[in-house]
Amino acid sequence: MSIMTQTNLPIVALKNTVQSHVLEQTIFISILEDLRKVPNLEKLRNDVELVNHVCNLVENMMSNNSKAKIKIDKKKLVVNILTKLFNLNPQETTFVETSIDHLFNNDMIVKQHILRKVFNITSAWVIKKLN
Repeated sequence: MSIMTQTNLPIVALKNTVQSHVLEQTIFISILEDLRKVPNLEKLRNDVELVNHVCNLVENMMSNNSKAKIKIDKKKLVVNILTKLFNLNPQETTFVETSIDHLFNNDMIVKQHILRKVFNITSAWVIKKLN
Protein backbone atom coordinates (compact mmCIF):
# COMPACT_ATOMS: atom_id res chain seq x y z
CA MET A 1 0.00 0.00 0.00
CA SER A 2 1.48 3.36 -0.98
CA ILE A 3 0.93 6.69 0.65
CA MET A 4 -0.31 9.40 -1.67
CA THR A 5 1.96 12.42 -1.63
CA GLN A 6 -0.29 14.53 -3.78
CA THR A 7 -4.00 15.12 -3.62
CA ASN A 8 -6.15 14.87 -6.70
CA LEU A 9 -8.43 17.71 -5.70
CA PRO A 10 -8.97 20.43 -8.27
CA ILE A 11 -7.67 23.89 -7.44
CA VAL A 12 -10.73 25.99 -6.77
CA ALA A 13 -10.63 29.49 -5.40
CA LEU A 14 -12.25 30.02 -2.03
CA LYS A 15 -15.25 32.31 -2.00
CA ASN A 16 -17.54 34.17 0.35
CA THR A 17 -17.84 32.75 3.88
CA VAL A 18 -15.11 30.13 3.42
CA GLN A 19 -12.69 32.77 2.17
CA SER A 20 -13.53 35.13 5.03
CA HIS A 21 -13.19 32.29 7.57
CA VAL A 22 -9.76 31.30 6.22
CA LEU A 23 -8.59 34.93 6.23
CA GLU A 24 -9.91 35.49 9.76
CA GLN A 25 -8.17 32.37 11.08
CA THR A 26 -4.93 33.26 9.31
CA ILE A 27 -4.92 36.73 10.87
CA PHE A 28 -5.91 35.29 14.26
CA ILE A 29 -3.07 32.76 14.30
CA SER A 30 -0.47 35.20 12.93
CA ILE A 31 -1.20 37.85 15.54
CA LEU A 32 -1.31 35.33 18.38
CA GLU A 33 2.09 33.94 17.37
CA ASP A 34 3.51 37.46 17.10
CA LEU A 35 2.18 38.55 20.50
CA ARG A 36 3.34 35.41 22.29
CA LYS A 37 6.92 36.41 21.46
CA VAL A 38 6.60 39.53 23.65
CA PRO A 39 8.35 39.00 27.01
CA ASN A 40 6.25 39.47 30.17
CA LEU A 41 3.11 39.84 28.12
CA GLU A 42 0.87 39.19 31.13
CA LYS A 43 1.80 42.64 32.48
CA LEU A 44 0.05 44.18 29.47
CA ARG A 45 -3.22 42.36 30.14
CA ASN A 46 -5.36 45.51 30.55
CA ASP A 47 -3.21 47.93 28.59
CA VAL A 48 -4.94 50.16 26.06
CA GLU A 49 -1.71 50.41 24.04
CA LEU A 50 -1.80 46.64 23.49
CA VAL A 51 -5.43 46.85 22.38
CA ASN A 52 -4.45 49.65 19.99
CA HIS A 53 -1.54 47.59 18.66
CA VAL A 54 -3.76 44.56 18.02
CA CYS A 55 -6.39 46.77 16.34
CA ASN A 56 -3.74 48.26 14.05
CA LEU A 57 -2.38 44.80 13.24
CA VAL A 58 -5.85 43.52 12.32
CA GLU A 59 -6.62 46.63 10.26
CA ASN A 60 -3.38 46.41 8.29
CA MET A 61 -3.51 42.65 7.80
CA MET A 62 -7.08 42.96 6.51
CA SER A 63 -6.07 45.63 4.01
CA ASN A 64 -3.02 43.58 2.90
CA ASN A 65 -4.89 40.31 2.38
CA SER A 66 -8.25 41.53 1.20
CA LYS A 67 -8.43 41.94 -2.56
CA ALA A 68 -12.14 41.28 -2.59
CA LYS A 69 -14.49 42.91 -0.15
CA ILE A 70 -14.52 40.32 2.61
CA LYS A 71 -16.74 40.98 5.60
CA ILE A 72 -15.04 40.24 8.92
CA ASP A 73 -16.02 41.75 12.24
CA LYS A 74 -12.68 43.31 13.22
CA LYS A 75 -13.81 44.26 16.71
CA LYS A 76 -14.88 40.68 17.41
CA LEU A 77 -11.58 39.40 16.00
CA VAL A 78 -9.54 41.68 18.29
CA VAL A 79 -11.61 40.62 21.31
CA ASN A 80 -11.16 36.95 20.37
CA ILE A 81 -7.39 37.38 20.02
CA LEU A 82 -7.05 39.05 23.41
CA THR A 83 -9.44 36.57 25.05
CA LYS A 84 -7.44 33.64 23.71
CA LEU A 85 -4.19 35.28 24.79
CA PHE A 86 -5.22 36.21 28.35
CA ASN A 87 -8.40 34.21 29.14
CA LEU A 88 -10.31 37.43 29.72
CA ASN A 89 -13.30 37.45 32.05
CA PRO A 90 -16.55 39.24 31.04
CA GLN A 91 -15.52 42.52 32.75
CA GLU A 92 -12.19 42.56 30.93
CA THR A 93 -13.94 41.74 27.66
CA THR A 94 -16.24 44.72 28.18
CA PHE A 95 -13.18 46.89 28.91
CA VAL A 96 -11.54 45.74 25.65
CA GLU A 97 -14.71 46.42 23.65
CA THR A 98 -15.01 49.90 25.18
CA SER A 99 -11.34 50.57 24.45
CA ILE A 100 -11.79 49.54 20.82
CA ASP A 101 -14.79 51.87 20.47
CA HIS A 102 -12.77 54.72 22.00
CA LEU A 103 -9.79 54.06 19.70
CA PHE A 104 -12.04 53.91 16.65
CA ASN A 105 -14.00 57.05 17.54
CA ASN A 106 -10.78 59.01 18.08
CA ASP A 107 -9.17 57.81 14.81
CA MET A 108 -6.36 56.00 16.59
CA ILE A 109 -6.67 52.86 14.45
CA VAL A 110 -4.80 53.64 11.26
CA LYS A 111 -3.77 51.87 8.09
CA GLN A 112 -0.13 51.97 7.11
CA HIS A 113 0.64 54.08 4.09
CA ILE A 114 1.72 52.10 1.00
CA LEU A 115 5.19 53.68 0.98
CA ARG A 116 5.72 52.60 4.59
CA LYS A 117 4.72 49.04 3.66
CA VAL A 118 7.18 48.99 0.76
CA PHE A 119 9.94 50.36 3.01
CA ASN A 120 9.25 47.74 5.71
CA ILE A 121 9.24 44.86 3.23
CA THR A 122 12.39 46.07 1.48
CA SER A 123 14.29 46.66 4.72
CA ALA A 124 13.27 43.23 6.06
CA TRP A 125 14.50 41.63 2.82
CA VAL A 126 17.84 43.50 2.98
CA ILE A 127 18.36 42.55 6.64
CA LYS A 128 17.55 38.92 5.82
CA LYS A 129 20.06 38.89 2.96
CA LEU A 130 22.80 40.51 5.08
CA ASN A 131 22.40 37.95 7.88
